Amino acid sequence: MQMLSMIDIKSSARKKPARVGIGAASEESRDVMKSVDSAERNGYAEVIVFNDIGNMITALKDNYIDAAVSGDFSQVRVYDIIAELFHFKEKIERIALVQTSDGEYIFIGPIDAHSGRTYKDRLDIARQGTRFISSLDEQPSVGVLSVGHPDIIGRDENMDKWIKEADSLVNELKKSGIDARNYYMNMEEAFEDDRNFILVPDGVSGNIAFQSLAILGGGAAIGAPVINLPRVFIDTPVITRNYVDAIAFASVLGGRRHVA
Repeated sequence: MQMLSMIDIKSSARKKPARVGIGAASEESRDVMKSVDSAERNGYAEVIVFNDIGNMITALKDNYIDAAVSGDFSQVRVYDIIAELFHFKEKIERIALVQTSDGEYIFIGPIDAHSGRTYKDRLDIARQGTRFISSLDEQPSVGVLSVGHPDIIGRDENMDKWIKEADSLVNELKKSGIDARNYYMNMEEAFEDDRNFILVPDGVSGNIAFQSLAILGGGAAIGAPVINLPRVFIDTPVITRNYVDAIAFASVLGGRRHVA
């Protein structure tokens, strides 16, 4: 099962480019401005650059823009303003879209340090993430990871808990009609089986996996959509230097929501 390729995403963006806002912390944010120029020249979106975080999130909330990309704004400040303007009482949850070294695309989650700390957290993220993937007209296929292997059950109470919870997550997802399997610690097997959503044990391990694939593994970090926000917001990692793919992805998502 293959995710949409970036070629598919860019082709979809060209068919109906949406209005996308992007953050530029200063007027000299060269990487952001170069990406904006490239995205507009290629017809992926009508891009509006914001130098103020509050103005961008307000524009998103008021439907002046169809989607927003964080750009090089401070992540902490962005989330504070999202929580304030959208009256958020729950945790903001993201899943990361990553391109692997062989050119395939997968989602990884959770990826925030505060996320996935309990079984309920992981189940909520799994359900929100699969709904998000379904909104892309893709059939979600989940690879659940845990710490340890079945043959070590009984040796450590904490590992037993992780493994049993992963099995339970798989069962709950299957009850909802979602294709899922427990891969224990074998992420490479989940890749081989073309899973398009990797559910990791917690946000810390998710962030490590995300950064490792994007930086050390020869892949690329496209961006991390917020999956429990009523509007389209793509968070881009601090390592990002090229925002074109994130803009195109946001344009496709924003265009779909605009139509809906």
